[in-house]
Amino acid sequence: MPFGPRAAAKTLIGCLGRIDYAHHVFALVLAYDRPRLMPVISEDSVRNAILRRILYCLKAGTAFLRDVAAQSTSSGDKGRCDLGPKGTIPLLLLTVCFPNDDAPMDTAYLAGYHRALSDELQSLIAMGNLCGMDTGPYLRLASSLWNKLPSHLQGEKPSFVVAGDGTAQLILADPYRHLHNSLRLLHQPFCRTRDCPFRASRSPLPLRKCGKCLVTLYCSQPCQKADWRDGAEPHRELCGMLQDLFQFAPLEMSEHIWKPCNRS
Repeated sequence: MPFGPRAAAKTLIGCLGRIDYAHHVFALVLAYDRPRLMPVISEDSVRNAILRRILYCLKAGTAFLRDVAAQSTSSGDKGRCDLGPKGTIPLLLLTVCFPNDDAPMDTAYLAGYHRALSDELQSLIAMGNLCGMDTGPYLRLASSLWNKLPSHLQGEKPSFVVAGDGTAQLILADPYRHLHNSLRLLHQPFCRTRDCPFRASRSPLPLRKCGKCLVTLYCSQPCQKADWRDGAEPHRELCGMLQDLFQFAPLEMSEHIWKPCNRS
């Protein structure tokens, strides 16, 4: 790393919420030298600063949606709403701040921030539903946060909370790892289905992308159906998350950026 990890973390935290796609830079630096950067991010003072920034972004997003909802009520316009690039910052950084969903919260302030983030996410989801926003990614993160709260802070269980799923939690724990791997595999003309004879060699059949995530490749409809429900990582558990991730990293503008960060 051509700069100190502490200076990198301080600079990037200052950019979050003020510069579009600052979370891309954060992820690139993390992928470039994770062993040196993660200990810095894990320090109480640094994590506290990141959590403050995330909470600020969430509050700003909720306030924005309240204004949109008020305007749409008065004007009768019920069009869909999007938080834009800055609205994606909390989604990605929550997964960076809490890489292990089973990690105990051993400090009072961290538990308090979990409660505050969980509450603000619920407000954002409620306002997003009013404005016709796709709240799927926020629901997954809010559910994950609520499940990690100590029982005395949880309160009444929200309707969106679901039981933790092993594969889904693994993806949530390190989404950029999956993003990098998927980008690498995307540029190899192989069928993704585990038992397909063309999984490791070029298929003589034309490959087609999954119609939802537009990432995974299949040589036939039977292969796609088999991969959807079978295997250690069935595609039905990956598809939605891949779709969300690639909203943050459009393929047509990302290959040359992400390729150096592909780590097996």
